[in-house]
Amino acid sequence: KPMMMALLMSMAASPRYLIMPAALYIATYVINIPGLNSGTVLLLLYLVVGSGMFAGILLTPVIYKKLGYKTTCVIAAVTGGVSLTAAFLLGKIYFALPFMTIGGLSLGSYNVLPYPMVGDSLDYLEWKTGERMEGVCFSLNSFVTKFNNAVGFIGLSAALTLFHFIEPSAAGVPAVQSASTVTGLFSLVTVIPGIGFLLSLIPICFYDFSGVKKEKILSELVVKRKVIKNGV
Repeated sequence: KPMMMALLMSMAASPRYLIMPAALYIATYVINIPGLNSGTVLLLLYLVVGSGMFAGILLTPVIYKKLGYKTTCVIAAVTGGVSLTAAFLLGKIYFALPFMTIGGLSLGSYNVLPYPMVGDSLDYLEWKTGERMEGVCFSLNSFVTKFNNAVGFIGLSAALTLFHFIEPSAAGVPAVQSASTVTGLFSLVTVIPGIGFLLSLIPICFYDFSGVKKEKILSELVVKRKVIKNGV
């Protein structure tokens, strides 16, 4: 159960994988900064989100060592959900960018959290079944990573169709897009990933390998290992 909840948490938040592939479209059709071409705007966008992501990667291990996985997941999910939704509602890109940086913190956290959580669940498996099954657990984790990447690229293709994106007729010359298309494109890097973060709270609520229960299981597991080792 702890392993499945950790993996479902990551899958529920899979729309976060839309942000990077959609960034090129945002830089070309959504963000218009006088004097900057789309390539420079794309770099700026990567820096805005990437700086938050990098900070999230560094801070997350410190936080979960103090607060535990479940609390850290809740903090990351709420932070990402609220900040990215706020970025969309603000509309004006200059006001939205700081909130996208804050959302990047959650992106970094969710890049880190599933791996130690799945590894931690091996102790639960050993306590429950007597076997650790590392191969199965990390194979499932690898599958979830591929699933999330697929959501990013397939989701982008589907969204371009849904939002009636007009392909450029000539290379290097952006086609004029409708206001609804531009809004839809912007949602790919803001509110849609934000909703994914909030949905990931559902499996987090059912993750119970923490606190007193976890301490009890780990102490019982130590006794079981001693019994097996001593052949009693």
